[in-house]
Amino acid sequence: MTKKTGGFQLNYNIFIPTFKRPEYLRRILSYYDSYNQPFKIIVADSSPDDIKKINQKIISSFSHIQIKNLDHYPSNLNPHHKFVDMVKYADQSYCVICADDDFIIPLGIEKSIEFLEKHLDFTCAHGKYISFKYDIEKKEFYWQMIYPYKSIDSDYAKERFFSHLTDYYQTLYAVHRTDFMQMIYQELLISNVDPMQFGELLPDMLSLIYGKMKGLDVLYSARQAESRIGYWPTLFEYKEMGRYDKEYIKFKNCLAVHLNKNSKLNEENAKVLVNNAMEQYLKKIRKKDSVEKISNLMKKIHLPSKVDESFRNLYRKLASAHDYNPWVKVNPPVEYLDDFNRIRNHILSYKII
Repeated sequence: MTKKTGGFQLNYNIFIPTFKRPEYLRRILSYYDSYNQPFKIIVADSSPDDIKKINQKIISSFSHIQIKNLDHYPSNLNPHHKFVDMVKYADQSYCVICADDDFIIPLGIEKSIEFLEKHLDFTCAHGKYISFKYDIEKKEFYWQMIYPYKSIDSDYAKERFFSHLTDYYQTLYAVHRTDFMQMIYQELLISNVDPMQFGELLPDMLSLIYGKMKGLDVLYSARQAESRIGYWPTLFEYKEMGRYDKEYIKFKNCLAVHLNKNSKLNEENAKVLVNNAMEQYLKKIRKKDSVEKISNLMKKIHLPSKVDESFRNLYRKLASAHDYNPWVKVNPPVEYLDDFNRIRNHILSYKII
């Protein structure tokens, strides 16, 4: 058992990929620094050179956390290919990826590791996620529950795979054993699949082919809403461009090989399983895309108040079928409150422009 320091095992690396957002990098690093613990953090920076210099100064300003700064990545590198390289630098037994605008809570990491150490048939573990937005001037913080994770614990790889893909929520930010994380990202590289289309989905599906996923009852992550700095086409847009089919074949073939290794399916039957699951996955995300398009349209147009409210009521009904939760300001359940307040107070102390 790894010796604990101040209540934390510290046998894990926290990866923070960053790109052109020094204000967010400062915010997340100061959050971990506030614990006064030597968290082992690896920053993977693909910003332009002028931003890298700013980030270097930010990183050097923290004394409690141990930071390895990987800033050799070019600005045009796909983030998932950056992940392939950055995980090679892990030097601890476990690892977790935390986006620079999000928060992965140390207690959630610790609880996930405690579970994984006792359950070797599980490849990843995480807990409850919230999404947040805020008004710095008014000191108001809004949040909602997202990702209704349920543990996927079938003993059969094909059942875990089908369950995860047909009711998909990402495991990208879950805790993994380091050697396993390195393996699945190496497989992403070997597959030569387009990372824009399948860079998240392929490693996630490999996690469930090789083992089970645990959803713990602990506040695990807070994800900032509406903070993306880039746009990636949807799979349906790639279909319209004529770029989907060739890449999907690579994706399917890779998964079929690993399903064959971890189940009684031969590769041809595994491909049929992938096709069937992917068909259900695409149906779900098509409905989700439609709901998001309605939301974006309502933000752009200014309707009379009665008409606007009618449309919003319709939107809420549609969204409720897709795990929609309202934005609230009230406190979460008491068992999550300490970690929640720490994040809320930290966010409201920063003015991100």
